[in-house]
Amino acid sequence: MKRILGVLIIAVLSLGTVFANPGDLFFYTSMTGAGTTMGGLRIDLGNTMVTDLSATMTGSAYSYFADVYYGSWGLAITGTNTKTLATAALMYGVEKPINDAITLGINVPLVLWTDGASNLTFVGSWDIYAVLAF
Repeated sequence: MKRILGVLIIAVLSLGTVFANPGDLFFYTSMTGAGTTMGGLRIDLGNTMVTDLSATMTGSAYSYFADVYYGSWGLAITGTNTKTLATAALMYGVEKPINDAITLGINVPLVLWTDGASNLTFVGSWDIYAVLAF
């Protein structure tokens, strides 16, 4: 199951880059190292909708992050090789372009579900991030 999930994540990342226009792909990275955002690839799906994807593999360990935003509202999920779905969150984010190549943003999970936790977390840790054009 873990291997299948890893292959699916790589396939989604690959298909996203194949079907997106070159002008619709961006890099993004966390500037604070807090919150749920990790560095990765952003795909602009048009009509104020974007998705951010990242996956890392080190030996037999892996983790992934994916979100989709419509305007300022989004859903985010994370997982690892020990927990297929470690967290899921309803997100709120705001972005401001600095110039044609750089956009800064801040997001916060409004409602965060964590596998194994007995309670939901409301308005958890925030994260500042940068979106960089190719």
